[in-house]
Amino acid sequence: MTAICGGGTSDQKAGTPTVVAIGTAIALAYLSKWGAAASWLSNFLGFVNFPSLDLATFCASDPPAIPTFDAADALAVLSLPVGSPQMATTAAKVSDLIQHLAWYELCECTSGTATPLPGPSTPPTGAGQVPTQPAAGACASYNSGPMLKPAGAQNEFQWLGLTQLPLGCTSYKLTMISTALGTTHCVGKTNIFFKDQYGVSLNVNPVSVVGPSGTTSIGSFDRDNRAQIFNMTTSWNSGCEDQIESQVDFFCGTASPTGTTVACCPPDDVSLGMLTSILNMVTLMQRQSVPFAYVPGATHSGLSGAGHIDVQGLIGAKITASVPSRAGVDFGDPDTVFDLGWINWGNSDGSAPREKITTSPQLSFPALAGNYTRIGYTIPSDVTISILELVREP
Repeated sequence: MTAICGGGTSDQKAGTPTVVAIGTAIALAYLSKWGAAASWLSNFLGFVNFPSLDLATFCASDPPAIPTFDAADALAVLSLPVGSPQMATTAAKVSDLIQHLAWYELCECTSGTATPLPGPSTPPTGAGQVPTQPAAGACASYNSGPMLKPAGAQNEFQWLGLTQLPLGCTSYKLTMISTALGTTHCVGKTNIFFKDQYGVSLNVNPVSVVGPSGTTSIGSFDRDNRAQIFNMTTSWNSGCEDQIESQVDFFCGTASPTGTTVACCPPDDVSLGMLTSILNMVTLMQRQSVPFAYVPGATHSGLSGAGHIDVQGLIGAKITASVPSRAGVDFGDPDTVFDLGWINWGNSDGSAPREKITTSPQLSFPALAGNYTRIGYTIPSDVTISILELVREP
């Protein structure tokens, strides 16, 4: 029984695979369908390790609840503090959200009535917003006005200098109106040059529309995702007396120019998945080798004599010992105590050199702690110790 089906039963939709691996591209598709108010999360999806969904069990139960995002999540999405506890918290929330959205895409109620999927909440304070774009029509336009060929040998004129592309631009349309004047006619060109955010040219040869005298030429194109700034020129043949008027229209969001366009590059789910795997591995290495903090794990108390405890995935241990009156003490900060015994980190292959217990409490952080699966101890009969496991921060 599932609450999402009003107490009824649920199963995977017909035609869905047995197991679904959610990559960044699929997660983005789910998020995009949900609503524009969730778009502030889109750039964060590549930093989330989504679980593979076994639909036989996933669809038979309720998905994770839609989480509540707060200002701390908004800051994590904007600043991407990789490896921090907040990054992990926000990533877990995003994973829950995408799984909830996936349920509606992949599963259905077999009895009862499905609860409608609620729309996205207003983004929290501090969340980056994608501006609302017109559903139709250009979001920015630039026109040269009617122009004649410049005097002299110059055959090309820059009528629009370097200009920032409108935010959210996805495509553009070039229009050139050539009017026959005088007796010498020519083929004219309207040209656009793009540069990336660093000012590096993306096209030495311009994107152009070309047309003979007395015609209107139109070309529609998809934006190169690297393009950030552009400039415009118009070209004439030598001696040409034609008048040319040029225009560029940019389209943003779901709006598009009239005419057939060729789709550019969809997200590469394989590459994004590999990058996510690399991020997860680097994060694990950071947490194990250079953690920002440690947290207490299990405590093993009342240990004396010779023996060992089994451990797994630790970064260190805290040893607290009872100090008998016969023990020698070298007073200081902290006191150094003699003859309290020792510990040895190790695994089934052997043990590392012993560490003497010389103070209480004492911290032990061996460089290769993650390789060890046991901590051996050798303690005099009049001394007892407790070993507190120390694990990497979540």
